[in-house]
Amino acid sequence: MISFRGKEKLNLALFTFIRQTRPSLRHLRFKWNCNLSDDLIQNGQLTLPTVTELYLGDADFIDFPTLNRIISLAPNLKHLTLRRSDITLINVLGHTPKVTIVEFYSYMVIN
Repeated sequence: MISFRGKEKLNLALFTFIRQTRPSLRHLRFKWNCNLSDDLIQNGQLTLPTVTELYLGDADFIDFPTLNRIISLAPNLKHLTLRRSDITLINVLGHTPKVTIVEFYSYMVIN
């Protein structure tokens, strides 16, 4: 598993490096921000074919181009966890129905 947690944009070179060094990677997790650089969003060729699980439940905000690219990075995706607002975007994208989508639910306790 690789977990991304930060404010910097993730770029094409990073994901190329991940593909070369982690050929058996199965799980990606995005925490806090999910920012992709333009070079990664515009390059539709790079994929991570071994990734089957994607966790986006902790990501605060994911825009349409970023979500579309993250999903297309994992062509063999089987399990996707994300917030309800992002599930609506997934429905708009019209990706394959063989992916199990799980809604991330969180609540805040106020004392």
